[in-house]
Amino acid sequence: MSGSNAQAGWYEPVSQIQNQDNNSSRIRTHQKMNKYYDLPTDDWKLTCKLLPNYKTLSSHDFKRLLCKTIQTDHYQIQQWLANTEMLQFSQQLAVLMCTSFQLKIEEEYWYYIGNLNMPVVTWLSEVSKDVIEKNSINWDHSKIKLNIRYQQNLIRNKLQRLEINLYNYLQRYSSNLKMNDDKMSFEQWMNIICNALVVLMQNDLHHFNTNFEQKKILFTYDINDANRVKPFYDLNPIEKQVYSTQQIWRSKLRACEKVISQQNKRWSRSNQVIVKGIIPGNHSIINMKQNEFDNYGNDQENRLLSMKCFSPSMRAIIQARLDNIEQRAQQIIKFIHASSQ
Repeated sequence: MSGSNAQAGWYEPVSQIQNQDNNSSRIRTHQKMNKYYDLPTDDWKLTCKLLPNYKTLSSHDFKRLLCKTIQTDHYQIQQWLANTEMLQFSQQLAVLMCTSFQLKIEEEYWYYIGNLNMPVVTWLSEVSKDVIEKNSINWDHSKIKLNIRYQQNLIRNKLQRLEINLYNYLQRYSSNLKMNDDKMSFEQWMNIICNALVVLMQNDLHHFNTNFEQKKILFTYDINDANRVKPFYDLNPIEKQVYSTQQIWRSKLRACEKVISQQNKRWSRSNQVIVKGIIPGNHSIINMKQNEFDNYGNDQENRLLSMKCFSPSMRAIIQARLDNIEQRAQQIIKFIHASSQ
């Protein structure tokens, strides 16, 4: 990840968040857990729900949250945080750090998207929305190169301003805050607090970070999907071939959506069972079986094999997209299973 740490050298890069011990307890007093798995989306109103909001926490709740995270010097930390000014300082620091880590996660995502070799993006930008809709292509026009560069510059500028604000904030308070213990300097106290905040960010940004990691994976499938549709149209299919192919692809998509919906419901029921204290055995209701895909949409695929209007090259392209659609659905189900662990 990019982004300079020079001025605010006390905090670690976001990779440290991702590499912390996954077994550490997750504090969720200020976040709601979903009953259903939420498919990764670029809708910011939905994505931002995964962010912790330290501003809305009472001072008492934030103090309790932070003290639970600190591994050493509990008594001293509690004494220092009894000072209202130091507690407010720590809470505002948490807000700034969280925003910094959030932006770094977004920055990595947009640079990943921008660095992919995507010649098909030009085609997607030129064809009508009607073609994208009728062929059930999962494509967001925010992924055009111009907007990708805009997002990269926007996030980079936000990070630069935030790091300056962080540096100034620390400089201002380092000379004003008074320590209750003459044996420990402000820098030593800051090191303890910041280490605790890094662990806190690891826990509280886990779902946000996972959301962006999953979006990167699904975006690759979406690019592969478009790379199957474009060659089909390059073969100049007649109207009958276009209509039949769209029906075949749409049937496969509906089949996969049904399987995903079933898995989501199973995960939800399993999650409720676990909450009630009953842990499913090896026959877990969230176990996925390949025949769930096979039970749906086979009629359309069999139609493909029997239709004489398709050339061998067309059939190969159509089948390749069918495979990609199923692989994407299987990947989403893996996400659902991972979220149930």
